[in-house]
Amino acid sequence: MCYQAQQSVEKSIKAILIQSKVNFKFTHNIKNLIASLPQEIEKPNFFKDLPILTDYAVSTRYPGDYEEILLSEYKTAIFLAQQTFDWAEAILKK
Repeated sequence: MCYQAQQSVEKSIKAILIQSKVNFKFTHNIKNLIASLPQEIEKPNFFKDLPILTDYAVSTRYPGDYEEILLSEYKTAIFLAQQTFDWAEAILKK
């Protein structure tokens, strides 16, 4: 589910970039995507926590040796995904 949370955040930010007609590099890096957002787009305080989700883009997508994700990390990922989705939805509805 952490991978899906990362994807939700990534796609939410990309939706705003597309709506804003911003050309952006193909990336899963949340920090880089946030940096691509136009200045006039409000970036909530929780955005500072979003880059932690980038690791879930590849590391947990495929089977292999990786650290077990703690329940607290899972809950944080889901919370951040919901917050980001709600943020993007509000902007897209304007």
